[in-house]
Amino acid sequence: MTPAWASRPAASAFAHDFTTLFICRAGVALGEAVLSPAAISMIADMFPRNKRALPVSIYASIGGIFGSGAFIVGAGVLHVAQPLALAAAMAPWQMTLILLGAPGIALGLLFALTVKEPPRVAAKDLDQATGVGALLSYLKSTWTFYAPFILGIGLLCCFNYGQIAWLATILIRDHGFSVEKAGYVFGGIGIVAGAMGTLLIPQLTVRIERAKPLYGVPITQLALAIIVLPFMTLTPLSPDVRVLLLGVFITSMCGACWAVMMPLGFQTYGPSRMRARLMAMYLLSANLIGLSIGPVAAVYFAGLWGGVARPLAHGVATTGMIVGPLVIACYLMVYRNVRQVTAAEG
Repeated sequence: MTPAWASRPAASAFAHDFTTLFICRAGVALGEAVLSPAAISMIADMFPRNKRALPVSIYASIGGIFGSGAFIVGAGVLHVAQPLALAAAMAPWQMTLILLGAPGIALGLLFALTVKEPPRVAAKDLDQATGVGALLSYLKSTWTFYAPFILGIGLLCCFNYGQIAWLATILIRDHGFSVEKAGYVFGGIGIVAGAMGTLLIPQLTVRIERAKPLYGVPITQLALAIIVLPFMTLTPLSPDVRVLLLGVFITSMCGACWAVMMPLGFQTYGPSRMRARLMAMYLLSANLIGLSIGPVAAVYFAGLWGGVARPLAHGVATTGMIVGPLVIACYLMVYRNVRQVTAAEG
């Protein structure tokens, strides 16, 4: 699957119309959609519950770091691609997509030829029903926990994806950054914040879990939601770029940590036979709610501010003002209803 997935960015370079480009980009999304549910389920089978935080953190750190750290890669590849594109009689964006796709194809082929899937560890519930009907039945009895647990991440992603989509534009328009500088600055923040959020904070969750079993993930999520609220709502409005970037650092760090908390939660509470499906529901919420609504909402709210200075920054902040309290409410409900679910065995 990985070589085919990685080939889609390179294939996008040769798209000659919207339909072809749409198919290529849909191929990227298809590969991403099946990756995390399978990976998180495998990690749960390979490690006991008290040792899952580190491998999940390492896995999630890649997405957490390069969610915004990709801006550095993009800026660097664009810089390299420009002279190559001229020599190949191609547009810079085409050469950029080719350069981004080629390493993934090579790495995917190497992985497919050299790595075998480890044996799955059996669990007590694997002989039970695993279909959609069984999942719906399970969610019906635990919806007061899973509904806010999954909805909360979608709401949080509305702000995160809105910020990722428009921060470079805000830096360029409002603070005089060049395109390359905006990419390097935002990407650098994302790498450091993502590493801290995915590798350090989850270790605190492990300590909380030892002191208060079953509550490590909800307490961490609720604390992050409270901490991040002022940085979602106030720092985007600051005319001082240093304050703005501080807010970006905090929100990026907390958002990256959430990428670890969600799979840890599914591994802790979800039955073994349903972990992959629950993980898929999380990704569906993050993308349908966060990725689909977040960037558009920031632009919509920017338009409502009329003739104010820095309308796009106001739009991002308004998104935070709306979704921030809702995220806190969701994870307060998660905390209150955590006893409704039983810790998964294995």
